[in-house]
Amino acid sequence: MVVDVRVLAGALDAVRRRALRLAAVQAGCPAGSLHRVHVLALDALVVDWHGQGPVDLPGGVAARRACGRLFLGPAGPEHDGRQER
Repeated sequence: MVVDVRVLAGALDAVRRRALRLAAVQAGCPAGSLHRVHVLALDALVVDWHGQGPVDLPGGVAARRACGRLFLGPAGPEHDGRQER
């Protein structure tokens, strides 16, 4: 699952966080295990970006930000270590 950060950043907080939760569930997170703390960590990748690493989510899913996009998928080694520009 790939999400454009600019689109999300311009949304209202509640809308952005609901979209992030939905993206995480669609990427494989069990909905019942995805809590507010997870959604807020995803939200920080969008609105409080300062080069932080990936966010681990339930169900073996990870989210990382690179090149203006948020990538959600199976947890594992980072692809190439590129940082946001």
